[in-house]
Amino acid sequence: MSTVDVLARAMPGSVDREALRAELLDDVGRWLREAPKAIPGAAEAVAVAALRGPVAVVSNTPWALLHPLLTALGVRERLTGVVAGDEVARPKPAPDPYRRAAALLGVPRHACSSWRIPRPASPPPGPRAPR
Repeated sequence: MSTVDVLARAMPGSVDREALRAELLDDVGRWLREAPKAIPGAAEAVAVAALRGPVAVVSNTPWALLHPLLTALGVRERLTGVVAGDEVARPKPAPDPYRRAAALLGVPRHACSSWRIPRPASPPPGPRAPR
């Protein structure tokens, strides 16, 4: 269930979901551009990985937020590919975005690895093979 769906259910009366989505994207986008915060060491990890081969970011974040954020964090120019959640039919954890990233990189899926950045309650990050 999307953030818009959760908010729409919590709000009384009928809600224009597209207007709500646009407002959320605008507000979050402004916040990300004004005060982007990278996970410590993330930009450095991208830089090192990019020295060894092509790198892509796969995120469920919408394109309108993801691309400006990666640019503000100073990592966009090091990436060969970016796949946002709204660019694929089925976002993560489905394999669709990973398959698209491998295609953008020009690398067979079996030759790729995936690093997950956890949310606070998630298991520790680490490499895993994309499906």
